[in-house]
This record gives sequence, C-alpha cells and structure tokens, in this order.
Amino acid sequence: MISKTQFEAFNTRLLDQLTTAVVVLDRDFCLYHLNPAAEELLETSDRHSHKLPINDIVRNNEELTQSLNAVLDSGNSLIVRQAKLVLANGSRMLVDYAISRLEQPGSTLLLLELQEIKRSWNISRKEALLSTHETAVEMIRGLSHEIRNPLGGIRGAAQLLAEELPDSRLQDYTNVIIGETDRLVNLVDRLTGAYKKPNITRLNIHEVLERVHNLVA
Repeated sequence: MISKTQFEAFNTRLLDQLTTAVVVLDRDFCLYHLNPAAEELLETSDRHSHKLPINDIVRNNEELTQSLNAVLDSGNSLIVRQAKLVLANGSRMLVDYAISRLEQPGSTLLLLELQEIKRSWNISRKEALLSTHETAVEMIRGLSHEIRNPLGGIRGAAQLLAEELPDSRLQDYTNVIIGETDRLVNLVDRLTGAYKKPNITRLNIHEVLERVHNLVA
C-alpha cells in the first residue's frame, strides 16, 4: 500500500502529464500547484507562484472569484464559457474554465481547469467572415448575368440608333449611352473578381468640358 506522500506525488505527476492547464488552489484561493500547461498559459512558474493568491496571477477578475466561492460553498462543480482573463503582465485571453472541489484529509482544495479558446474563436470568426464573403460573391456573380445582358442590349441598341441618326451631332448622346454601359460592365467585372489592371492614360480636361457643354447646350 502506498503512503499519502507517495499518493500525492503520483497525483502531481498525473496532473503534469495533462495538456489541459490545471491549477490546484487551497480554500483561501492561493496557488497550491500548477501543471506545465498552466504555467505556459498563465505565464508563470509553479515555484514562483506557489502560495500566491490567484488574484496576483489573474488580476481584477470578480467573476472567477465568485465562481470559486460558489464551488467552495456548494461543493458542486461549475463550468464557465468564454470568460475574459487578464494576467498580471497585462496579457488578455478568452477561456473556458471548470472548477471542482476536492476533499483531502484535513484540507479542501479546488481544481481549476482552463482551456484557451481565443485562437479557435478567431479561426471560427475568420471562417465565418470568409463564408459570408464567398456567399456574397456567388450572389453577385449570379446577378451579373442579369445585369450584363440588358446592358449588352442597351449598348447594341445605341450603336444601331447612332447609325440611323440623320444628324451626326446627335451621336454624342448615343456615345454617352455606350460609354456608360461599358463603365457598368467593367464595374460588374470588378465586383465578380474579373478585375483587370487599370488602364491609366492622360486625359485632356478641356475635351471633357467641351463634351459636356455640347451635350447640355
């Protein structure tokens, strides 16, 4: 039969093998033991933090203190989701944690298990945003056919109308229609991902102003 000291040493080694961060607290919420995963998560060592109050490691966390008190008083285990913790060095994290009460001969301990979810939460959020973006792009692509077809008809009609106009000066109006339909087609192409490198050329502002003057005169 193993002794109490041997049993406690075995329990400590068992906790140290876990990949989940585990913190053992006494009834005054002072640190009794941190396994290596907890040392990494809380950015402190078991030796340095031994017997320190948990509030010296996790600052200004009233929710955690209330949870520890609730488990200590009732004996019932408690799970808290998406809790925000602030460490002594200012680091912030989002975690799920579970608290259980452990009755030992002559003492009561609390077992605090911590699981960081910030990284997985960020990944899920990015995946959701990407999915929403892809859905929007597919919707735009579907609508692009409904937009491009009428624009093509308008452009073709403007070209035919330009050929039938008795006064060549009236072609300025049909040229505006053709130019604007081409601009809208290019806009649809950019929205659906069919983006082309901008064609940057010199522009004579006087020609533009003269064109506008002729249209409104």
